[in-house]
Amino acid sequence: MKYKYLELFLFLIYPQNVFMAYRTLAQNMKKKKSVIHNILLVGLSQTLLKTIKPDLEKQDFIIHQENNLQNAIRLIPKLDICLVLFDQDTYASESIEFVKQCADVITHPSVVVMTENQSIENIRSLFRTKVHDCLVKPFKLSFLLDSIKRGLAHRKSQIYGIKDPLTGLYNRYAFKEILRQEIDRAQRYERHLSLLMIDIDYFKRVNDLFGHLIGDEVLEEVADVIKSDWDFKLSHARPQK
Repeated sequence: MKYKYLELFLFLIYPQNVFMAYRTLAQNMKKKKSVIHNILLVGLSQTLLKTIKPDLEKQDFIIHQENNLQNAIRLIPKLDICLVLFDQDTYASESIEFVKQCADVITHPSVVVMTENQSIENIRSLFRTKVHDCLVKPFKLSFLLDSIKRGLAHRKSQIYGIKDPLTGLYNRYAFKEILRQEIDRAQRYERHLSLLMIDIDYFKRVNDLFGHLIGDEVLEEVADVIKSDWDFKLSHARPQK
């Protein structure tokens, strides 16, 4: 059972009718397809999309599309984008600046650029912005899939500095940076900003009765619930001191 320790925790603190409702929720969650990798496609033509999207979805990637560059930058931390697949030819004059902004996002997405411009100056400019790979059109689909897999592996090696190793939530460092960016954005566009703080009631009882290893399992499962079952888009963090 995926949420066996969370179920034990709920049984300890809730009346039976409430516990049964949470148990049903957990059972429904287990039936959902787990999210493996979020990939953002930026500026791809409809022809290219039709060619590569079916193969990407077969790899269990979760595909998102955005053609507005500023919206794409905002989506990267909110959707926990692992890799950005970017068509440089769609945004000739803005492409280098966009790739730089991707590299500056706290969540460290890998960036794979597709381009027809194979000049040495352009390729150098792209790699100076820390792109993971650059594919010159036309290219074989197998080359693209291999580049994506290597980009995801590279991102995985980078992400541990900003994520809590137990829960997979962003740590205190990433939380502060993301919060700063969101406050700046809310002030710039004069929009409301919400910050939700979650505390697990009676969690000490679990540690005292069953030990800290079981307590860790409860934390992992609560984090899984937060990451997989909330419908709205937000950033999650475990900002411990």
